[in-house]
Amino acid sequence: MFVNISSSSASGKKVALIGLDASAAFDCLSHEVILTSMKILGVGPKMINWTKNFIEGSTQFVEINGHRSEGYTTSIGVRQGRRISPDYFSIGTLTAAFWSAVAESFLYADDGMNVVYADSIEECNALLQAVALDLANWYDLVGLSLNVKKSEVMGFGFTPNPIVLNNETILPSKAIKFLGLNIQSDLKWNVHVDAICNKIRASAGRIRFEGQNHRVKDRRQLYFAWMQGCLLANGLAFLPRINTSEKNKIQVACNSAIRAVLRLPRFGKVPINAHRNQLRIPSVEDLTKKLLQEAAWMKYHSSMLNQSLSGPTTRSRSNLMKIHPLQTGYHNQMISTKCDIAWNDLPKEAKMEPSKNKAFNIIKKSIYKF
Repeated sequence: MFVNISSSSASGKKVALIGLDASAAFDCLSHEVILTSMKILGVGPKMINWTKNFIEGSTQFVEINGHRSEGYTTSIGVRQGRRISPDYFSIGTLTAAFWSAVAESFLYADDGMNVVYADSIEECNALLQAVALDLANWYDLVGLSLNVKKSEVMGFGFTPNPIVLNNETILPSKAIKFLGLNIQSDLKWNVHVDAICNKIRASAGRIRFEGQNHRVKDRRQLYFAWMQGCLLANGLAFLPRINTSEKNKIQVACNSAIRAVLRLPRFGKVPINAHRNQLRIPSVEDLTKKLLQEAAWMKYHSSMLNQSLSGPTTRSRSNLMKIHPLQTGYHNQMISTKCDIAWNDLPKEAKMEPSKNKAFNIIKKSIYKF
């Protein structure tokens, strides 16, 4: 999505996002829609029968202060919280991606964004309204209730007109949260970085309070669960794109958690890098390199090993190097560009290693110097 937005903006087009929201989406999706979608996709009869047995016939009840209602069944809902529920929801709502001919859809379960491109602001506004009406019609046909108040619209480089649906208005936003990632209208990352830092500092406080009677080893485990997990959730999407100042800001927040792990004072000079290495905790910079190199291995390992080459064997070819990518303009912010560079930085041993786990272990050892 970011590649499409950046490249279109760089070419002079007007780009905008619209995300519509459904009320209690997981609880309202029809079982018939899911099963019919599976048949259209070519899913076999055994899986369809298993799915039918899984999602239908569940008995539900309401209990208040020990008083329980009679059990009842329903022909809708995929029970939010089950592991397989997002997959069933994605299958049942797959037609939303094809409903509008003028928008590109990016969907995961009940989270979705539609991107429109145009040569002028007026045309982009018209497309936004048309896409909104098309999708509102889809929500109505599939049996989902559109929640206009939680729906969002945002333009890149301009402020789009408000969208009117069902006599309600969707006002344009400066930032939209999609799959835990804060997307800004200026394509910067300061809002998301601030949000990440706030989460990290809050978790550092939890480590200091809840881990006060635990060993350092246990508090270190809390660091990896609460802090590093926070960074890795969308790490590949934003960490390679943020500037040095923002990366340092995140590192300072992480340092507060390292202080909490070691029960050091919140303020004052301490050799934090030495403490971090002692705990074998990677820096934000090293974590970014590791994410990129792992992504590069996943993307290029098979194709680079199986490529057929003609001509003389050069040092570059023998080291399985890729041609250096174009890094001007928006290309510099593309993850694919950064993966190309990361692949060339990989140790040859990792490039040649067929096992993912072993290759990732080689990458880890080559980056972490503790």
